[in-house]
Amino acid sequence: MRLNVQSKRVAKLALSSGRSRQASRAFAASAPLAHNSTSLTTQCSTPAKVERRMRPVLGRVLLAVLGASTVLASQGDRSPAFQRCVATCGRACPAEPPRTWQPVLWSAWSCAADCAYTCTTSLTNLALISPPPATPLSPDELEPAEQNAMRLVGPGGDLEGLELGRMVQFSGKWPFRRYLGTQEILSVIFSLANLWAHAKGWRELGRLDGVASADAATLRVLYRTNALVGINTWVWSAVFHTRDTPWTEKADYFSAAASTLYGLWLAVARSGGLYKCGAGKRRWRRITQAVFGTVFLSHCAYLSRGRFDYGYNMAFNVTVGVAQILLWTTWGLTNFFAQRGAPTPSPTATSHPSTALQPTPRPRHYLRPLQPGWMLLAFTALELLDFAPVPSGLRLLDAHALWHASTIGVVRLWYGFLTADVRWVDGAREDQKLPGVRGDKRRV
Repeated sequence: MRLNVQSKRVAKLALSSGRSRQASRAFAASAPLAHNSTSLTTQCSTPAKVERRMRPVLGRVLLAVLGASTVLASQGDRSPAFQRCVATCGRACPAEPPRTWQPVLWSAWSCAADCAYTCTTSLTNLALISPPPATPLSPDELEPAEQNAMRLVGPGGDLEGLELGRMVQFSGKWPFRRYLGTQEILSVIFSLANLWAHAKGWRELGRLDGVASADAATLRVLYRTNALVGINTWVWSAVFHTRDTPWTEKADYFSAAASTLYGLWLAVARSGGLYKCGAGKRRWRRITQAVFGTVFLSHCAYLSRGRFDYGYNMAFNVTVGVAQILLWTTWGLTNFFAQRGAPTPSPTATSHPSTALQPTPRPRHYLRPLQPGWMLLAFTALELLDFAPVPSGLRLLDAHALWHASTIGVVRLWYGFLTADVRWVDGAREDQKLPGVRGDKRRV
């Protein structure tokens, strides 16, 4: 094919949203943020009252802060070849395309967006089947086929501004193939798998309804909130990878920021004992909720003004995520060495019959959050690799999709610790069934 049409304005016809692959949702697997400062505040009089927990308002907050985003230019969408292609295709689009025109109704592809996808795909295919000369030679020394390939990337060529034999990014994204209207189908599948992992954790924590202490009941609510907001995070991740638009991008990124912030708040609440009953603890719980909620809203407001700051977004998530892991590590190691060699029952053991006759050794429990935390940090390296989708023909799997796949097991390990932690605070051994626990027939 050859597209020799004169270049026109194309910025408005470029992919409707772009993102830097490195602007990642790092540490989203750990836990997400509850945005109502009163939602995590629970009553300590009885476990029953504790279970009258909040109804999350995450969706409403997201809708309030969603706004327009700007396109992040990459080599592909800056190339003259791409701009000529979308300009030619765009002239054939009606001013208001009927819904029946869209290739897949449910994913809402507009005519302009479909033009951008079609041009991206065709130009990438042409570049991949046009390998560059094996060695740099003068034009006169090239074979005829090589001369034709070099003309493709020359002025006015079909691949002007692109590279022979190589895949480049368009609007900050690799040129994935679209399947059933879905832009990144493997990332969608892995996002749904992470959603399942959080949902399973929520259900497992829900089985622990026989906790005897108000402290354990409060902690159980906080951990189940973790699961609920985790589910929200991965719902928006699946939506965003299905169809990248300005509002789905922000819903995804803001949910990811909520993830990391709630994970950090949860580490503060657990290590600082803010889940415990008492006027002082409740007061500090409300204060920290207000502080973290303000940070979240300020973060979203900043990213909603003008151009989306991908570099800041990445730095924010990495900083908060690393702080969360370091806090859990400090809490675990400090308590492990403090209690090593001196097994004692949990703080509530005197009021719980499960430990009346048999003290429970505790040091091992403190090390459980270290494994998922540091595994998550190690897997984050996948976000930095950022290799082009493979195989080149199907263009399905990239480093970001692998990152989503790697977090599924981490989430399951994390909820194993959270479930055991509720048992521990309530005074039961990790392998002991609590009175009134439904369907709990195995070790946590």
